[in-house]
Amino acid sequence: MASPAIAVAESEAEETGLDTAFRLLWLAVIFDLLAFGLGFEWDRRWHATHPFEDFFSPPHLFIYSMHLCATMTLAYITFQPELRRWFGEAFRLPPFPFPVPGPIALAGGGFVVTALAGFFDAVWHTAFGLDETAWSFPHSMLGWGIFIAFLGITSCRLAIAKWKPLGIGSSIVFGFLIVATSLERFAGPYWNNISPDVLRFIAAIPVLAAEPPFQHTVRIYLAENITRWNPLFAPLAAAGVGLGFGLLRRLDARPLLLLGLAMFLTYSSNYVPLIVPALVLASGAAHARRSAPGGRHLGSAGAPGETRGPHLRAARRLRSAHSDRRDRSQPSLAHPLSACSRRASFSVAFRTPSDRTCRKRFPRSDRRRGSLSPSCGTGTGCSTTRSGSAPANDGSSWDSTSRRTSSPTHGSWRRSRRTSVPSIARWATPR
Repeated sequence: MASPAIAVAESEAEETGLDTAFRLLWLAVIFDLLAFGLGFEWDRRWHATHPFEDFFSPPHLFIYSMHLCATMTLAYITFQPELRRWFGEAFRLPPFPFPVPGPIALAGGGFVVTALAGFFDAVWHTAFGLDETAWSFPHSMLGWGIFIAFLGITSCRLAIAKWKPLGIGSSIVFGFLIVATSLERFAGPYWNNISPDVLRFIAAIPVLAAEPPFQHTVRIYLAENITRWNPLFAPLAAAGVGLGFGLLRRLDARPLLLLGLAMFLTYSSNYVPLIVPALVLASGAAHARRSAPGGRHLGSAGAPGETRGPHLRAARRLRSAHSDRRDRSQPSLAHPLSACSRRASFSVAFRTPSDRTCRKRFPRSDRRRGSLSPSCGTGTGCSTTRSGSAPANDGSSWDSTSRRTSSPTHGSWRRSRRTSVPSIARWATPR
């Protein structure tokens, strides 16, 4: 009689351990979001309004305190056997006396690199003040440490996705973390310095004008043209964008997620047109899924052709009727990928009015052709990590005799609203 009771107790204990590990992982994510989201923004505004005195300013203390809390949370998970067992296969890692799961080791390595970067950043600021670029030793180490830490945290979330499926909220949060930290990894100061005139405007801010080290940094930027007008910006930015979008599609291949994050990051990056490669990737994935033989119907989470609920049954009937009409239409002479190319071309025309509006906000010397934008090729579909989902089709089954879609909304585009350029004070100074 005692065996069933013991089994129930063990099952409840395992479920409690899983829930605790899940909540602690989200707590570590919240600490790091506060540190590197709110803290970095506060640090930029602080340097634009307060003269530099020492490294231990309130924003710096807030950033490293929040990161310390995240590190302690991850360390607690690591040293508790009933918690770390949920995070994948473990291996021997000196100096730990027990095997450590791979995702936790990756996140912990990023946290250690970030902590060391904070120490070197304190030494650098004490010795040189604000005389540093985004490629300085401590700042470069800090950026890569944060990137590795967020990759590890995302891997931890994927490790427990078997028991805690990856929902849309998790996809948005973790997708944003890996994309936002990937964008600047190769471009560095080329990404943040919009133009020479903007750099001169920032250098004229009274607090920064009184800082000789910062003026020296601006002179380096201007002499070497380390801005978005430099031809090196395009390939370096494209490498970062490709890295971020590639990781995002491995996490969650839904086109709407890619488009949503690209739109937000286009705005927050002061109109680096990330939406253009996102439109190309999303269009290619949608056409590949639509053209794949025996592929799943949109909105279905089950096997191919499976119908669940009255809404999906109605959608299936509408899709069948649409397919019948398409079969009766005349064959298209265009290449099957021409629709994807047309969407990419329309997307460039779509952002032209807003791009012209942005240029008018700067002096005449910056109103010139050649706004360099990252390019990214059309990728293939990737499999998601959620339980029960199948790999996305890669679109390799295109037929040269494919017919033109007769959807009434095919090729329709709306004109974008004009938006004002945000204040440049938030990226006025180095972190």
